[in-house]
Amino acid sequence: MEDRGDGCEIILEPCNELEAKKLISSIRSNSAGIDGLNLKTFKVAASYLLLCIVFLINISMEHGNCPDSLKIAKILPLPKTGILKDLSYWKPISVLPLLSKIYEKIIHKRKYDHLTKNGFLAETQFGFRKNHSTAHAEQHLINAVNYALEKGLYVLKSTLFKNRVRRIGSFQRV
Repeated sequence: MEDRGDGCEIILEPCNELEAKKLISSIRSNSAGIDGLNLKTFKVAASYLLLCIVFLINISMEHGNCPDSLKIAKILPLPKTGILKDLSYWKPISVLPLLSKIYEKIIHKRKYDHLTKNGFLAETQFGFRKNHSTAHAEQHLINAVNYALEKGLYVLKSTLFKNRVRRIGSFQRV
């Protein structure tokens, strides 16, 4: 990827056959995208086309773009619970081609590693991160409130917060 002069260049390391093969075997969605390939067919074809798939992914990362054909989704209506004749009880889902899922996983891994390695993600960023959960966020908040109470600082009082803290049982009064 070229440097645009802002000092925030992300180097995307090339993909290799082993990584692509592992990612392909990890796919569980059997829905065929706009290309019509279901998972079984895709996995059989991928075993013969692995070098081509890796080459295409690496060229895309090198040039900083993704083929437009991988961005086209098949939209399917999925019923929620309720009256099936009422359209408000249906939700649309987008089914992308299986190859786009490989692109997505590889790019996500590289971007996530870059953001983590270079300190762009704060320690208090709990959502959508490995080894971080809402339990960690709750504990962080409880620790901050306990610290504020110990120091005699003001603490925002909320019924929702009090009930949640009481249920967790970390301290007695807010």
